[in-house]
Amino acid sequence: KMKEHSFLNIASALSVIGKNVKQDLESCLSRRNSCGHPNSFVLGEIVAAAHVETLINNVFVRFP
Repeated sequence: KMKEHSFLNIASALSVIGKNVKQDLESCLSRRNSCGHPNSFVLGEIVAAAHVETLINNVFVRFP
């Protein structure tokens, strides 16, 4: 029930994730939010693949 941005701040403050990981995950969160609402934002296949790869490497592999 916690906002994702708050979760990233807390995880970073507790040193669960590092500063660079937090920044990259915040970027992913912003990108996800941009895609989640009707607008003119266009996302390419390579950017989408990079987004998924970032999530896999920094979330799903580290915290199974």
